Amino acid sequence: MALNPRHGFGLLYDSARHQGKPWGKTVLWRVYCELRLNLPRRGKKRLPARVKEPLQAAAQPNQGWSCDFMSDALWSGRRFRTFNVIDEFNREGLRIEVDTSLPAARVIRALDGTRCAAVDSPGQRP
Repeated sequence: MALNPRHGFGLLYDSARHQGKPWGKTVLWRVYCELRLNLPRRGKKRLPARVKEPLQAAAQPNQGWSCDFMSDALWSGRRFRTFNVIDEFNREGLRIEVDTSLPAARVIRALDGTRCAAVDSPGQRP
């Protein structure tokens, strides 16, 4: 208790029981309070209220994309995952990667390939 008084009464009582001390819970609590170890509880750290802004809807294709991971299992029980990239304007599926595991390098490669395809498409900007 001397090292860290915030460990609390419960830890002190458990260690006294483990050491085989004959003191009861009430006696131990009285001594705990006389030593002024009963510190007040800490309050919650409140986050400042965030400013709520409405979501911006995409006005043209390739203005914003949504990415999502999904997983499923085959009849045999083998699991697989999919990585989906969807255009927010017209809900078009730009890319779907399917495999049993999708490491970060593969996801990055898929996003880069999707970005390059969007830049090369005529009449549209990324």
